[in-house]
Amino acid sequence: MGNFRKICLATPVVALVLTVVFFVFNVIFFGHGPFGKTYRNESLRFSFRYPANYDLVEQVYVVDHFSVSLTLPVIPMLFAPSPAPPIAVDIYDNPGRLPLVNWLSTDPRSNFPKAATSTLGTLDGQTVLFYSSTDPYDQEQAAVAQGDKIYIFSETSYVPTGTVWNDFRFVLSTLKFGKVS
Repeated sequence: MGNFRKICLATPVVALVLTVVFFVFNVIFFGHGPFGKTYRNESLRFSFRYPANYDLVEQVYVVDHFSVSLTLPVIPMLFAPSPAPPIAVDIYDNPGRLPLVNWLSTDPRSNFPKAATSTLGTLDGQTVLFYSSTDPYDQEQAAVAQGDKIYIFSETSYVPTGTVWNDFRFVLSTLKFGKVS
């Protein structure tokens, strides 16, 4: 009976130690947890969290196209021959406030494949169109129409269910529109 009591007392301690080890592993290797970073854009009124191991770059291409790229410095070009960043957000002006599917289907910058398999969902209360494309490389995308802007979140991973794929879902799950908390 004495050994049984020791095992029963040790089980919660072992569970606590494993939980702490798992948490620290996630924070160190994947950047999740309280040590991740938050991107906020006051003028475009949106924010999201992203793993701390990514570098973030903002770029204005032309007056009506703004981009936020998340790159991993540890992916060598040998394994990532595509110029696309692993995770990107492209924001386009939509002055005519076209419905999302109309804008994606008619604007040549959208990269929306005409025969795409797509599904509707929501992110932070906004209707979102999830779709994928394979031209010129495999991408998962989520597009949102918010006011006079179109937001296209893209994930270009080199392993379909790898770390980048999970990080993309983490970014989407923390997305906030209309507030920059």
